[in-house]
Parts: sequence; C-alpha cells; structure tokens
Amino acid sequence: MPAPASTRFTVSHKANQRIVLSVREQNNGRLIITVQSTGNKFRDLGVPAQNEGITPRHNVRIAHQKFSIHPSAKSTEHNQLHFHQVFDDGVKEDRYHVTKAIKSGRFAPLFVRRYSSLRDTCYDLRRGGNIANVGEFDPDRFSMVLCVLVGQSDCMFRGRTYDISTFQRAFREFRIVILGSFFLLPATDFSMISGFMTLRPEDATSEEDRKFRERVMEGWDAQEAILAFSELRNRIRDEGIETAIRFVPEMFRQTPGLIEMARCRYFKSGEFNNKVIKALRSKMPNGL
Repeated sequence: MPAPASTRFTVSHKANQRIVLSVREQNNGRLIITVQSTGNKFRDLGVPAQNEGITPRHNVRIAHQKFSIHPSAKSTEHNQLHFHQVFDDGVKEDRYHVTKAIKSGRFAPLFVRRYSSLRDTCYDLRRGGNIANVGEFDPDRFSMVLCVLVGQSDCMFRGRTYDISTFQRAFREFRIVILGSFFLLPATDFSMISGFMTLRPEDATSEEDRKFRERVMEGWDAQEAILAFSELRNRIRDEGIETAIRFVPEMFRQTPGLIEMARCRYFKSGEFNNKVIKALRSKMPNGL
C-alpha cells in the first residue's frame, strides 16, 4: 500500500498560500517533516548570528533539511527524533534527540524558526490536496516565529495564551503541534532555524544551561511549552531588531517608532487589521 501524500502546512496572504512545512506519514507510522530551506542558516540555540557558535556549523547556510520522527516500538520509554541537514559547503550532519516526552504524554520540541518573507519559489504551493492552513501572514509588516512540537496522537495540546496561536494535526502515531507568534517588523529574505537535540546535562556550561538541557530531554506539558516558546521568541525578536538596526537602519528612519512597535507586544495573527491598530494605539498613542 503506498504511503499517503504529504500534508502541506501553509500560511496565506491575499489569497496566496505559502508552505511553511510538509509532513509525510509512512506506512510504519514514521513521520518525515520537510522544512523548506532556501535562505535558512543553522543557529546554535540561543546564540546570536554575529557571535561565535557552540558548534562549527553555527550561522552556516543550509541547502536541505528534514526531521524524522520514529515510533521506536522496541522501547517503552523513548522515541528518537532525527534531524538531517545538508549545508551549502556540502557537509552533511545528523543530529538526534532521544526523548521521553512522547511516551509519557508530554510534548517534544522539534525546532523553532523565524521565517523569511516566504517569497522564494521553494515556498510555492504546488497542485494537490492535504493542505492545512495555519493562519495569515503579511511579511511586509510582520515577522513570523513558529515552534513545532510532537506528541502522542491522542495527546491533545491544551495550552493557551493571548498572543500565541496553536494549530495541531493528529496522525496515526503522532500529533504535530505548531505554535505561532508575530512581531511588528518586516520579514527579511532570510530565515533562522534552531533544532533541538539531546545534550548531556553533565556537559552544561552553567546551571541555567543544565536545567534547560534536562527540560528538553524530559519534554514539556502544554503550558511549559508555551512558556519555553515565549522565552525563545523573545531572543529571536531581539536579535532580529538588532540585526535590522545594523544592516537596514534606513527602515527605522522611514518609520518612526518602528523599534518600539516591534518590542511592544506579539500577535496571534500576522494580519494587519483594525484589531492590531487598536492594540498598537493603546500601547503607543504617538506611534501611529
């Protein structure tokens, strides 16, 4: 029996849908998640692009990448998540995240990504079905940050907060959860992705680092995932603002108050509507 066609997860803007990731379920229940990679750079988690990385691949451009989620039927406690990347220089790298989260009714993180403007042709939606739209995204006004988690198929994600959207889709063995958040800064032509992997807590460089490694290995419940994503998106947003100030300062001269707007709050949707304008005016009476 052939495996079902991939499910394409998209965002839309002015009736134009763009792919943010695709998921193919194989007959044995394994999921293959492809993340369109043009413009991506590998980022060591929590390390700004301009800083020296923990690994030699930090800030190197990616040519291709995918995640594999294995049922791991022989283990009663663990699942293996496999992260495969091919870099622009031809180097191939495989990373593994062995997690207890899925079989203990929690959620394992796959990656956090700040998306580009999605204008490249690799994000085009080709013909076919199995399309799941996860929301609106106006790249001329917003930057989009998504976090992808995986749990058991029957494990509903019930975490909620006012400025993070949640979308979930159950497959035979697993459930994919997408957390999304937007901040008011135009998206660039490049994106940054941070994948999770198993790191020994014994090798941590600080107490904070040790605790983070332990949390990643054990996974998160829904509310813990919301809190972790909130922390990570703050780092990603602040790095995005700092990079824009360094490389496109004219953008801030042309739009007074843009830095303050980017820092003032996040939004569940990347659609610039009356609700967004009202929220900004309440925060910045002189900014609009």
